[in-house]
Amino acid sequence: MTIEPLDSIEQYLLDESSELLATIEQNLLELLEEKTVDKVHTLMRSAHTIKGSAANYELKTLETIAHHLEDVFQALYAPELEIDSELSFLLLEGYDCLKVPLNGILSNIPYDEQEILDRTAEVFAKLQTKLGDFFGREAPLPTSEELGFDVVGLIFADSVPQDLQQLETAIATQDPQQVYPILNSKADFFQELGMSYDLPGLVEIAQATKAAIEYHKDHVLTIAQIALENFQQAYTAVLDGERTQGGSLCDQLRYWAESSAENSLIVSEEQDNNTVNNSHSNL
Repeated sequence: MTIEPLDSIEQYLLDESSELLATIEQNLLELLEEKTVDKVHTLMRSAHTIKGSAANYELKTLETIAHHLEDVFQALYAPELEIDSELSFLLLEGYDCLKVPLNGILSNIPYDEQEILDRTAEVFAKLQTKLGDFFGREAPLPTSEELGFDVVGLIFADSVPQDLQQLETAIATQDPQQVYPILNSKADFFQELGMSYDLPGLVEIAQATKAAIEYHKDHVLTIAQIALENFQQAYTAVLDGERTQGGSLCDQLRYWAESSAENSLIVSEEQDNNTVNNSHSNL
């Protein structure tokens, strides 16, 4: 694969993925020594985030491998699954399948994409066989009681600021083509987070964001700023101890989500009129 130069936003996302890769390596090595639910959870969350970052910029090979790795890590939740020497070796090989292309992209070093995909298919076929019935089993996310700490609070304090910063950085470019995929990806992430931990308010904000940018593609920057502020409010609420809603949908975002595509012209005209009126008031 020939590596194309990265723009600043893409580089930012991949730099974060590099840090997550190091997190996977550290927790995987520790997991092979002692399996714990919190280590598995960290592995799952890290692989999921890398998958999302890769999807943002259509890095299909990276997205595919991260997705496979996430599925494998999910199987490790089963308390009765023991990690023997064979599984340990295969897990490290699976990690290496992700490491090679990501390091290639970050270092601007070309790599054979087909060779990586072929190796990935071989390694993960062995992993699926080794994991047997544990692979693909719907494993419930661990509760705070199981982990021994406030899992929702930890995720929001640890991961969410990075997601909000990524969105804020994208908005600063004022480029709708950069903002749209990141906003859509972050809305997917927050929707999944809200559904996983029973936070209906957060789910509603995320769903409204996706509906708004679908209805009003010409107003992505405006909607992105409103959504960012609404997600920030939800983040603050959870950090302050709120655990039943995960924030609440603001009126502005609700309006953009519920208004039809035809209404976008009315909104635009209202904004233009307000701008003119404000200008006259300042004269």
